[in-house]
Amino acid sequence: MKKHFTKILIDMIPVVLGILIALIINDWRAEKANARFLNKVLVSIESELKENEKELEEKIAEHIVLLDTISFYMVDETISINDIVTKVEGIRGVNIKNTSWKSFINPNIELVDYKIISNLTDIEEGKESLKLQSAKLLDMMYSIIDKSDKKDKQIFKLIISDLLYTEKLLLEYHQEFLNRKTAPQ
Repeated sequence: MKKHFTKILIDMIPVVLGILIALIINDWRAEKANARFLNKVLVSIESELKENEKELEEKIAEHIVLLDTISFYMVDETISINDIVTKVEGIRGVNIKNTSWKSFINPNIELVDYKIISNLTDIEEGKESLKLQSAKLLDMMYSIIDKSDKKDKQIFKLIISDLLYTEKLLLEYHQEFLNRKTAPQ
């Protein structure tokens, strides 16, 4: 019985080793595939954020000019808000693109560093805040577009200032992601 048992154990060693080697190779392949997937997703997100960064920089510059123009005509009651907006050639919002990074990352969330997820979440929330502020600006503008008094111009300037603050914060979030020191894991 002892000989039989020893023979079975000796015969099992190559099988167990074979299974262990197969599992190690499978894990190695899965890690490589996960790294390739994550790298592709991050490259795609980076490309999109670079476009967003450029768009934000342009709109921030335009909105600074708008604020300066409002300040310049603040007390001139012959110039309406419509005139100010016309002088700066209109108000354009920022078009922040988002490739639904959550749908790429969610199934593989354990592959992504927390800082990356946190940063992308900040960008998403900033984008939503910007949408709300833009809607508020449009609603307010329709009601005061022909006004030229200082009080309405101050309110208009305040809303543009809030919008500008959010745009700058969103730009910082983009730059933080694009300048991150850690490589994909």
